[in-house]
Amino acid sequence: LMTNSVSLGVSIAIVDHEFNILSKVISDVYEDKGEKIVNANVNAAKAGYDYIKKNSQNDFKNKLKKINSDEKILVTGNEALSIGAVKAGCKFVAIYPMTPTSTILHYMAAHDLNYDIVVKQPEDEIAGINMAIGASFAGARSMVATSGGGFCLMTEALGLAAITETPIVIVVGQRGGPSTVLPTWTEQ
Repeated sequence: LMTNSVSLGVSIAIVDHEFNILSKVISDVYEDKGEKIVNANVNAAKAGYDYIKKNSQNDFKNKLKKINSDEKILVTGNEALSIGAVKAGCKFVAIYPMTPTSTILHYMAAHDLNYDIVVKQPEDEIAGINMAIGASFAGARSMVATSGGGFCLMTEALGLAAITETPIVIVVGQRGGPSTVLPTWTEQ
């Protein structure tokens, strides 16, 4: 049941960050479930953290540097992904709005002028991936985002990108199940 907590502990150890920060986050997230659940998850995370610290040479390349600032930001996973794409030099985005990745389109469109990014909302997922392939072929770092059903529509074009060795980034947002009910609930 606590595999995610173990994985978080491992992740924090790999980036060489302080365990007490993760411990505080776990405590905050699970506080309404009671002290027993909080302690079990903190202990599971600590086990993952300690395992990496004990059994690795700590030669992981990605480290987190602690910054001395009280300023905090709150971002969703899609916003973090979008920020990463911008930092990586993405210059073309073609996304047909499909939950749960629609907010990537919204974020990129809201910041397109700030970062000189071309953002398109194509008529469907097939057009979106083909636009991204074309932009990449022309030299722009490009990205497309979708979920399960949309990715199925993209597979033929994905084959084109592979056979022509044209690099593109495809974000596939995982839905709660193969349906159209759960993925479109507003609380996601």
